[in-house]
Amino acid sequence: LNSAASNGHADIVSCLLTTRTAYAPININHTNNAKSTPLHAAASKGHLSVVQVLLNHSATVATRIPSGFTPLHSACVNGHAAVVSLLLRRGADPTSRATDGWAPFTSAASNGHTDVVSLLLDQ
Repeated sequence: LNSAASNGHADIVSCLLTTRTAYAPININHTNNAKSTPLHAAASKGHLSVVQVLLNHSATVATRIPSGFTPLHSACVNGHAAVVSLLLRRGADPTSRATDGWAPFTSAASNGHTDVVSLLLDQ
């Protein structure tokens, strides 16, 4: 699931999540060896359709990786405005802070992502 999400394969992510059975359950919030969830991976790479599929299957929008990053942080630091907008609409907290104290706004601003900064300021 993580690999499909990271590579932007929304159709495969959807298939895996809709065909899971009691004998082969899939933890949608599972972390891989890099401690990343499928939602973090998709948000980080700007895969909007994958993020939508994961959220529609109840991925946790506020899950954190060891750095304290949420999927919103991951999208902000990489400047993926459409993903940021979707995550905000689905309840992501724009004031959450990573372990280094940075908020999503700080991550976006420090990387020059003015469109993302504007979205966050409108919250």
